[in-house]
Amino acid sequence: MTALAGFWDFDGAAIQAAVAPRCSPRRPRLALALDRDRDRVLVDRIAADALAASVIDTEVLRRLLRPWPRSRWGQPLTIARYRNLLLQTLSAAAFLLFALRPLPPPPPLPLERGA
Repeated sequence: MTALAGFWDFDGAAIQAAVAPRCSPRRPRLALALDRDRDRVLVDRIAADALAASVIDTEVLRRLLRPWPRSRWGQPLTIARYRNLLLQTLSAAAFLLFALRPLPPPPPLPLERGA
């Protein structure tokens, strides 16, 4: 028997009951809301970069950041829009902007002795 035997055999209700006191249903919304200003800055950086703007529709991201849902964070449509579309697109865009940065110059090679 392995150490993970029975690992996936769990009771979802028991886990939810154990975790619920430590988690607030408002927490995901709060975490996303705290980053809205930073997300807007990232969207502006995406729009300013020709390659990133050609790949990512910044107007869709701006529309998602304007009206912030006050409830229904557990609904599939809200999850699809904010947790999936918004967060995954911003993550991909941040990577794209990072990948476009020029590499720093390589360190100088040590001089060969006797040359």
